[in-house]
Amino acid sequence: MSLPEQVPLGPAKMIRAGGHSSSSGLHIESCPPESPRQSPRDDYKEIDPMDAMSGKLDEKGDDERGWLEENIRLPQSSHSWIFTARLCSLPFWTAVGIVVISYTGLLLSFSNLLTEGEPGKLLGVPCQVNPSVRIAQYLAMIIALIMEEEIPQALFLLRHISKKSLLTEFPGFRFWRFILSAFIRLVMGYMFLINTFCVVAQADTVLGTLQFLQQLDDITFQLAKMDVLGARLKHAALAKCFTRQFSKVPFALRKNKGKILKALYVLNLCVMLTGMAYITHEQVSGRFHPRSVSIAFGDQIWREAIVDNSTGTIKRNLIFSYFNGVYKRTDGFSKDGRPVYIEQNKFTGAPYKDTIPGEIRYCSSEEAWVFVHPNISKIENRSKFPEEVECPWLIKSQRTEEYSLLDVTGEWTIWTGSVKRDNLFSVVDNECFGAVDCNFNGKCRSDGSCICDGGFFGTHCEHAPACPLITSGVGGTWATVNPKASGSANPPSHILEELSKLGRPSNGFEVRIYERPMYQYRHGLNETTLQKYGVNNTADRVLLMYTGSRWFGTHFKGGKLENRTASYWRSYTTEFHGLDFFSVGLKGEQYGPFGQLFPMSDPKGSGFFSCGNHSMPNSEHLNL
Repeated sequence: MSLPEQVPLGPAKMIRAGGHSSSSGLHIESCPPESPRQSPRDDYKEIDPMDAMSGKLDEKGDDERGWLEENIRLPQSSHSWIFTARLCSLPFWTAVGIVVISYTGLLLSFSNLLTEGEPGKLLGVPCQVNPSVRIAQYLAMIIALIMEEEIPQALFLLRHISKKSLLTEFPGFRFWRFILSAFIRLVMGYMFLINTFCVVAQADTVLGTLQFLQQLDDITFQLAKMDVLGARLKHAALAKCFTRQFSKVPFALRKNKGKILKALYVLNLCVMLTGMAYITHEQVSGRFHPRSVSIAFGDQIWREAIVDNSTGTIKRNLIFSYFNGVYKRTDGFSKDGRPVYIEQNKFTGAPYKDTIPGEIRYCSSEEAWVFVHPNISKIENRSKFPEEVECPWLIKSQRTEEYSLLDVTGEWTIWTGSVKRDNLFSVVDNECFGAVDCNFNGKCRSDGSCICDGGFFGTHCEHAPACPLITSGVGGTWATVNPKASGSANPPSHILEELSKLGRPSNGFEVRIYERPMYQYRHGLNETTLQKYGVNNTADRVLLMYTGSRWFGTHFKGGKLENRTASYWRSYTTEFHGLDFFSVGLKGEQYGPFGQLFPMSDPKGSGFFSCGNHSMPNSEHLNL
């Protein structure tokens, strides 16, 4: 813009405000009076430095602050055609089309962002991020707010162009369409900020597409000016209204609106940073990690494992599958920014009270997820080895920076006296979000666990009701252990209370371990077979139990189970741990860790047990 020679070149020459380019639409220039009688002192007033430092300039009008009143030009954007073009014209409908495309793109982007990640995760945000990413997230929020131009442009136009000013210059315009155009900009700006917030929170995509959608109207207008989109759009882009300067609303009338604009900027920043702070808090507290997982360690065995107990250090066989089962996240406690999962009781699914459980956590020294147990060591006197004190792993993943245990892939390393590789480690999220996660055999509770109906069982109600009576290949009959809540002296009521936490009916339920029923031998085996295994049918009880990966038959000697004391049952049902669960005869180096094993099914794989009478009345269940 050229200035008349009479106008001095000084602070009043030209002003561009807002920090945006002319192509963005927010283009403001000074319009000095062209009176030859005007002198420098008439259009420029020296600013008192004390006023500038004290902020008193905000209380003064433009003339008092030392520069000329600014005039405004309409934004060179297709959004302006909403009110500058005739309703039935091509420019108007082009502007409408650009709005539809922009809104649709932003809505589809937001919809896609909401579907990112696993169900139940807020906005699909990652479970955790490293500190450098977190710093970048907060900086990105501030940068996005500065980069966003539709909101300030809409508010600037509404603040400075009055109905009188607009209609004075162009009586044919409709002011309500001018308001509509500004509102379209405002909504688009907030849609951009919402999408930006989701993208930054998820921290795995870029902002390029969103920024392009927000600038689509400006790009369209510039293409129209270059005659790329046809003569009619070119004429609309070169209309006089885009070169005409509109006088601003007097300072006294727009003063409060300026405060609103500043307050809105601060509010937008506070809302975005508060939202990001909430997500950060949830990530740090571990709320985005699974609350409960089921772990299976495979079938590895460590012979002569080093185990500490109350009497000292002993060596015994460690079967890792004994540690299979449910592990729950410890709220409020994390290790290296990751959650710690604690082994749960095999009978009730509740935490152990006295027994020390195993843990799955992350070790920064190994850069891996590991399984550890405070009482089990790879070597004796591990205090001599700092790495064993810091991370006495028994099983560990490959090196990884994954924050979620569910995202860990690859082979795991297992210690069995030496390092071995094992692909059989698996982890499953136990949390449910609807009936389908409970296989439609139960209901999903608010805590993310399934409560099963009709005798179904399992963490996801995946197992059909157990056969109450099974028969073996040699004629033995076994019945489920099913204590009743009434009319039964043993086991004591506190055991029933512990087991009732699993949500089973109060009139009787099967005792389960590792989410499998427990069976007890009833009759059918000949005395020779029983004597072969040292079983006294009148004094002992023979049980069939699942121990993490195998079913084992074991017997209790020296008295019937119903003669056990209340303290015995309390310990057995609330403190059971597979490590000391069973014993078998004929053990020795030549037989392996399980002892002498004989195939009991012929042919192999045909199965040894089969379901007996499904219609057996409830009274035929074995009542301890």
